[in-house]
Amino acid sequence: MTDVTTIVRRLLGLDLKGSGEQQAELQRMLETFLKDAREKRGEVQQELVQARAEHLVLQRRRKASAEQARKWGKRAEAALRSGNEDTAREHLRRQRSFEEVTADWTAQTEAQQQAVKALQKASRQLAAAIDEAETRMAALLSRHKAAVAAAHVESILQEMGEPSDAHPGYKTAELSVDAEEAWARALAETSAASVEKRLRALEHGEQEEEIERRLQTMREQLRSR
Repeated sequence: MTDVTTIVRRLLGLDLKGSGEQQAELQRMLETFLKDAREKRGEVQQELVQARAEHLVLQRRRKASAEQARKWGKRAEAALRSGNEDTAREHLRRQRSFEEVTADWTAQTEAQQQAVKALQKASRQLAAAIDEAETRMAALLSRHKAAVAAAHVESILQEMGEPSDAHPGYKTAELSVDAEEAWARALAETSAASVEKRLRALEHGEQEEEIERRLQTMREQLRSR
């Protein structure tokens, strides 16, 4: 896999608000990087587990060797107290041998500890780079969704036309409503005229009846005289 630092710098160098072509390039780079980085981090994690296990083994061996050196030193002291100098010398030789082995185990333990720290650092760097890439990917996808939604809305608005440019359906509806209103007004006017005519007819009829009643009254008065 390409060096993590190099890839991260390339990713950070791209603008999320750039052109569509640049955003597509960024998305491809992010997807490739995430795939490789996750695989690499998995490998590093496995190596880290093994390195830690090996470090523990080396620590145990160093501790056991140092304990053997201590014991042979005690035996040399005991032999010397007993006056057995030759035996004491032999025990001291064994002590020195274990001390040398302990020094070797100590050096290997320290080197292994450095390897563990290096793997831990690499794992943290990969985790941080993955988090950064995932965050940028999420931001990119969010912008993509927003752009798609905006384009959809714009498409709908274009199909409907500008507000000043009424939709043909609106014209038809307006004409229909205008016709209905005109018909209602005509009915209202006709109804009003009819009512007025009837009122006039009634008034005229009542007047004629009144005249006829008066005429009849006058006739009856003339006959009675």
